[in-house]
Amino acid sequence: QVHLLSRIRHQNLVCLEGFCYESKQQILVYEYLPGGSLADYLYGMYNAIMDDWMNRKSGLLIGISKGLEYLHNGSDPRIIHRDVKCSNILLDKDMNARVCDFGLSKQLVQSDASHVTTVVKGTAGYLDPEYYSTQQLTEKSDVYSFGVVLLELICGREPLCHTGTPDSFNLVLWAKPYLQAGALEIVDDNLKGTFDGESMRKASMVAVRCVDRDASERPTIAQVLAELKEAYSIQLAYLASCDL
Repeated sequence: QVHLLSRIRHQNLVCLEGFCYESKQQILVYEYLPGGSLADYLYGMYNAIMDDWMNRKSGLLIGISKGLEYLHNGSDPRIIHRDVKCSNILLDKDMNARVCDFGLSKQLVQSDASHVTTVVKGTAGYLDPEYYSTQQLTEKSDVYSFGVVLLELICGREPLCHTGTPDSFNLVLWAKPYLQAGALEIVDDNLKGTFDGESMRKASMVAVRCVDRDASERPTIAQVLAELKEAYSIQLAYLASCDL
């Protein structure tokens, strides 16, 4: 695993800087990122309304998808992260997203391999239901987890909510019907008045497709990245028109 991690180099991944094995202690040394985690900004110690939070979120999502796209298509062997979640997205001093924690990651050693059969591990609320039922881990499992992160940033709430009504406990099950109907009233209140409707609907439908229970219906992370870039371009054009 150390050999694998030492070869991972991408601007949207937290890179391993060193390894120490001394006195029966094993220590991994990663680059320091002072910005905290995405979860901190959404729910924790850094939770605050930013004037440009909509643009920040758009940039973060593109950065996360770039990091995952590298793991799925740019790394040799290809890597499935297996635990994509907001607390595993760290931010550097410039608020760029870096995917971290490869402790559960799996390699697709054969170039034509489509899955890895493995004991189910991950985080409740982010776990791909198809992987959970079949024990077959695929790149689409990461896509599902990313879709949950995308829903979190759109709706401003956690994947599993214990304080709401029973029908709103699970973010995916609660949000999908609204977003499929094009209803944007569930968008995070902090974002209201800051986004273009077409851009938000496009991003919302990306999220809906990512969390499809059928993995074969989910987009690849490369497709996700392309569609999010398109949504972001629409958002930027909207902001430019507002400044005229």
